[in-house]
Amino acid sequence: MNKETLEQLAELSHEFGGPRYVLGGGGNTSFKDHQRMWIKPSGMTLAQMTPRDFVEIDRAKLVPLYSWTPPADPAEREAGVKDLMMAARAEGQNGRPSVETPLHDAFDAPWVVHTHPPLVNGMTCGMDGQAAAAELFPDAQWLPYIDPGYTLSMEVRRRLDERRKRDGTQPSIVFLENHGVIVAGSSPQVIMRTYERVLAALEGWYRKQHVPYAPPVIDSVMAGELNEINQCVHDAFDREMAVVAAQRFETATGPLTPDHMVYAGAQPMDGPLTGERIQAFTREHGCTPRIVRTEQHILAIADTQQAADLAFELTVDGAHVLRLTRAFGGVRYMSDDARRFIENWEVEAYRQQVAVESTGR
Repeated sequence: MNKETLEQLAELSHEFGGPRYVLGGGGNTSFKDHQRMWIKPSGMTLAQMTPRDFVEIDRAKLVPLYSWTPPADPAEREAGVKDLMMAARAEGQNGRPSVETPLHDAFDAPWVVHTHPPLVNGMTCGMDGQAAAAELFPDAQWLPYIDPGYTLSMEVRRRLDERRKRDGTQPSIVFLENHGVIVAGSSPQVIMRTYERVLAALEGWYRKQHVPYAPPVIDSVMAGELNEINQCVHDAFDREMAVVAAQRFETATGPLTPDHMVYAGAQPMDGPLTGERIQAFTREHGCTPRIVRTEQHILAIADTQQAADLAFELTVDGAHVLRLTRAFGGVRYMSDDARRFIENWEVEAYRQQVAVESTGR
């Protein structure tokens, strides 16, 4: 691929790398021709992509994946998929391809952008989201929640093939329940126009339903108050922890999307912050809480400041999505089975690690 096209792909990634579309290492972008694909590596943020960062894939080497019989065990299945995708890299490539590489390969269009905009996820996380999507975007494809990775990629491929056989063409928009949206197009300009059309239609829907669609306003804490909070966190965890604190606001009480789970945890801990309650939460959930909701505050707590910042950002994003679901019949959280898959998925642990390290925040 020529240098100009890679530069366009980097610029397109930057266009969709802000909080209107994604947070942390979420989302991915790609360009392909008949033989090769260039895709964002796992974990890196869209905002930081440069032309040399994209992983080059030999598309012919992806073909065995589509006739592969996966193991029944999810961990073995995803490990096998990772090996197949790593083997599909072009010679000399060192990055780890996005787990959604086969998904991008399923689209006929050369340019593909997958993001998680809160305005979209108000619909995809809403109880009546599918019906609204059919009304607002009759040409789009809606998929019920499917575990990310191989399973999702294969189902997207199957649905796109069905639409091509039935209609002679593929949809350019695919909505993923409790996940986000994929847009495919013939050029970066077409991708951007499609996204603007989707967001404008959703803004109109929110206005019609009298649901504010601007991000929530979060009230910060005073310096003296923060010192008290930091001491309380230290006492509860019995060690130094990074903390982001705000006055209490309405937050999600369960997992909305994989990204919310990865960075902010499956659910918050409610009530007073004490060592005993931290231990009880850890015994029940297998991890310490990343988000704590006290009577007065919302706290994001992590071992590093970068991780605490991301947990807080995703919690605010989740609060935004939660409010928006009111325009679609109320919130629908991820199922327990979906939650357990994400909690045990090596890919998401890797993605979180890379995103925290690469943001520098």
